[in-house]
Amino acid sequence: MKGKYDRLRTRYLKYLILFVVSVVIFIAANIQSQQCGYQICYARYTLDNGYSFKNFQVCGRKDRLLEKKVNERLNSCFHILSDKWFGTDSIRLADLIIHCQTERYLSVEYVWDYYPAADNGIYWHLCVTVDMQNGEVVYLDDLIDVNEEFAMKV
Repeated sequence: MKGKYDRLRTRYLKYLILFVVSVVIFIAANIQSQQCGYQICYARYTLDNGYSFKNFQVCGRKDRLLEKKVNERLNSCFHILSDKWFGTDSIRLADLIIHCQTERYLSVEYVWDYYPAADNGIYWHLCVTVDMQNGEVVYLDDLIDVNEEFAMKV
């Protein structure tokens, strides 16, 4: 009888620990999104050629107009993918990466596997950084002085 009671107690203890860990993770994720004033959501984006994939979107901003502008800018780079070769027969979305999520910037990366060259490890990377204060895309020369001296260092 005591063995059965111990197994039940152990099972309930495991469930309780799992519940507490889940609550802590949920709270930590919400604290981060509250600190920067927005959350990351996912949507589907469909190219002109019919290829569809999951993409990043911002949600939960108090300023809905700025949120809409940010989301438009996050999608603004996808036009370069609208080509016949970029589709379900040759491409698979491999990874969605958030490099930076702060009050000031959101920087994301999309990584696609290119099937015909999969043995060679060829991937297509697409990155975009958006200024979360004004909704504009941030380019490298917005952050640093890109000149001949910089080019020589790189």
